[in-house]
Amino acid sequence: MTILAWEPVVVPHEIHDVRLPEPPGDEIATACQLHEQALACQAEGRYGEAEPLLRRALELCESALGPDDLQTAALLNELGVLHKCQGRYDEAELLYRRTLDIVDALLGPDDLQAASLYHNLAGLEHARGRAALGEPVARWGLRIRERALGPGHPDVAADKAALAAILDAQGRFAEAEELYRQARAVFETTLGREHPYVLSCRAGYTTHRR
Repeated sequence: MTILAWEPVVVPHEIHDVRLPEPPGDEIATACQLHEQALACQAEGRYGEAEPLLRRALELCESALGPDDLQTAALLNELGVLHKCQGRYDEAELLYRRTLDIVDALLGPDDLQAASLYHNLAGLEHARGRAALGEPVARWGLRIRERALGPGHPDVAADKAALAAILDAQGRFAEAEELYRQARAVFETTLGREHPYVLSCRAGYTTHRR
């Protein structure tokens, strides 16, 4: 099961990124099918239909693999993404933090999957209107990912665009503009000039140059 979920701040920004090769077993196979169905529902905004599918997949993973397995963590993160989209922020935070605890214990606090959770927690604070609280979390996730992947990676650019949105919300426009510019340059190189991420960054950058 691969979970790679970004939640939108400026570019799609909630990360479904807790992943391991899929282990054998009927329960896990069923969980993966339920997860795919849930993703399809979520992509269409059918959150009420996605939730029971994710919860059942989570139950199967916890039963087969235990509550502290990375596959279980992946589904906890996915459920957190869903609750964030539903505006259920307190529930989303609990799920993200439980996921982060599992990732920290199994992979360490500087793993890329931990960076994904910091990214999601920062996006959650932005959605709550608490950008100042999200800033140090966003910076920590960016530090981990940039050190591992380098400044030219699109995932690093996505972190920069997300941090730009958080700074923008605090009225720190010059800092936000520079991060939008950096992110846009990477996205244009790696994804093409007309990619939606490029257009989002361009819109943020242009706003502050008016």
